Amino acid sequence: MRDIFKACLCFVLVFCVVLFSGCGKKESEKAGSSETAADVAEQVEVVEQVKVSLDVDINKAVSAIRSEAGKLDVEQLTVLANKYKAAIGEHQVELDGLTAEMKKMDATAMFSEDGQKLMVDVDMLNKSIAALQEHFDIYYNKLKSLGGDVSGL
Repeated sequence: MRDIFKACLCFVLVFCVVLFSGCGKKESEKAGSSETAADVAEQVEVVEQVKVSLDVDINKAVSAIRSEAGKLDVEQLTVLANKYKAAIGEHQVELDGLTAEMKKMDATAMFSEDGQKLMVDVDMLNKSIAALQEHFDIYYNKLKSLGGDVSGL
């Protein structure tokens, strides 16, 4: 009886030590989350640089784009349409690179942290391209209605 009590006591002590010591993943998870925040900040910075370099605004409301397009002449519409076309092209090149990266990954890598980050980046790029395309279409259609040259667009 005394041996059973000692064995149970040892088992409880070992269990408590293992339970309270943890496995150290909490430290690495915290580091991973700060890296993720840094990655997000980096992505926002890249988007801001693209917006400044091309002078296009992805977040501008469609109604504001329509009202702006109504006030512009053919030359201004052509310049803006070309800027949006260039922005779409840059985003598409970046998307093609990420898509090629995804194709190289196996199924298990796609569910890793890097794979998930890659999928988020692809999703962000797709949304950006869709917004840019919508804005481009507004300028393009207005330019076409005014009789401007749309052959290069």
